Amino acid sequence: MTNWTVRTSTTFLVGLFVLCGCSQPEPSEPGGSSAGSSATESAVTGSSKPPATLVYDGTMSGVVGDSMCGKDHMMMGDVGKDVVKCTIDCVKEGYKYVLINAKGESFVLADQKAAEEYAGKSVSVSGHINCISKTIDAKSIKAE
Repeated sequence: MTNWTVRTSTTFLVGLFVLCGCSQPEPSEPGGSSAGSSATESAVTGSSKPPATLVYDGTMSGVVGDSMCGKDHMMMGDVGKDVVKCTIDCVKEGYKYVLINAKGESFVLADQKAAEEYAGKSVSVSGHINCISKTIDAKSIKAE
């Protein structure tokens, strides 16, 4: 592999981190990660460096919404005024519960049943975050 190929590949990956919103995941707990963490986990502590991969264990904050409306429920008219009801109704119609982060990106929550009680609420979700498939396999969901 030539130096040009390596630099181009690295530039592409850094750009991909930024596009998927995974360039700086939030720390999993206040003050950073615990001792004995892996290199990937240390990247989750909020440092300015992106994580080593696009798939990592960490914590992401946001609002539990649905894959139809995302962060804007107004297109649903009067139903959209009640975010909780709108989210639950959309999921009943076949859409998925998602975590919508501060950038407005949606990550499908793998455990749809656990996500239901947090519909329309601000939460922190800890678990396996995949920035490629935009999914989170949550180990825990906590209301904020």
